[in-house]
Amino acid sequence: MLGDSCVDLGQGFPNFDPPEFVVQALRDELEGPVVGAVRTRHQYTRTAGHVTLVEALAERYEGHLGRPLDPMKEVAVTVGATNALFLAMQAALARGHGREIVALEPFFELYRSQARGLHAEFRSVPLRFDEEAHAFELDEAALAEALGPDTCALIVNTPHNPTGKAFEEWELKAIAKLVEQHPHILVISDEVYKYMIFDPPSGSPSTAKDAPKGHVHFAKLPGMWERTLTVSSAGKTFGITGWQIGWLIGPKQWMEPIQRFMPNLQFCAPTLTQRALCRVLRQAAQPFHGLESYYEWLRQDYARRRDIMVNALEAGGIKTARSQGGFFLLGDISGLSGPDGPLHESWQASLRPGEAADWTTCRALAAEIGIVSLPVSPFFGHGTAEHIRTRFARFCFAKTDATLEEAAKRLKSLRA
Repeated sequence: MLGDSCVDLGQGFPNFDPPEFVVQALRDELEGPVVGAVRTRHQYTRTAGHVTLVEALAERYEGHLGRPLDPMKEVAVTVGATNALFLAMQAALARGHGREIVALEPFFELYRSQARGLHAEFRSVPLRFDEEAHAFELDEAALAEALGPDTCALIVNTPHNPTGKAFEEWELKAIAKLVEQHPHILVISDEVYKYMIFDPPSGSPSTAKDAPKGHVHFAKLPGMWERTLTVSSAGKTFGITGWQIGWLIGPKQWMEPIQRFMPNLQFCAPTLTQRALCRVLRQAAQPFHGLESYYEWLRQDYARRRDIMVNALEAGGIKTARSQGGFFLLGDISGLSGPDGPLHESWQASLRPGEAADWTTCRALAAEIGIVSLPVSPFFGHGTAEHIRTRFARFCFAKTDATLEEAAKRLKSLRA
């Protein structure tokens, strides 16, 4: 409805093109001479991943995880991380050890939808919100109480959507300790934002050249390789969500049934983008814009965008939860609610019968100053108290400087 006047901070993808070397890789793959294997670039490739790409991914993860990997049996390329998550949940359920999938709350809504689509029970365990630090942290006791004989999978997402939390190594080790008490539980480690950690938590640094700074791979923790399927993708790291290339990394006993089922879900991820990504991965590890690699440039660039968004929101009276990584910030919008707040008549006009207050506030924010954000109540379980579920809105800062500057200008008007 807002048309060109909209400042869209709701959708979770960049509104700018990827770096030129990424675009050039696809151009080279598309326009290169037609010789040998290149003749098949427009056709199906191997279902579990183009051979050159799975070899490249295996080589990278060998450095990240500190162990050898079989590219044909321990790597699978999927149609985005979405398919990887589905396949991982399906594999956990197929083992027949319970029908419950557990995630930490707030959670990416896709987890609940996929679990229900697979006829599983979905259970969420709230993270504890530290009011003084204005940050989320693990509630170890709550997680311990939630895990049991009916739990077949636990989803761990770091950096975390929607909070931006990067889990500390001690938190992940505490989760691993709990998992050890339940031999039937598979951990699904969602790591799509791992190259975007701005304030690295304490942890064991990797010596691999392209290792994500500050990120702790759950599968690398003692005893967790055999219990973990790692999900990641190229979309967030390279700003190419439309390429739809994700992957699963895990031990043979989990990957074999996944690879066997894959042709029934996807014949293959897009061949051209798989082939181009091989070029991208080689280039990304090289020096970029005066820094040691593209990955370090990415981390610093997004840290800068995060800081602009934090300052813009807080200048508008919206206090932010600590965001250490990813695309998103949570802003405390409770002060905007109500007819006496800074959204004035827009808040009253945005009311809908039976609707959660965060939806009303986000609609009023769009009507009042043209900024679109995402209500966060869908990221919570229905048993969570209303004042917690509706306290926050999610703001995406994977946007151009011009977009962020315009957002800052409009948000400042809330204090006028």
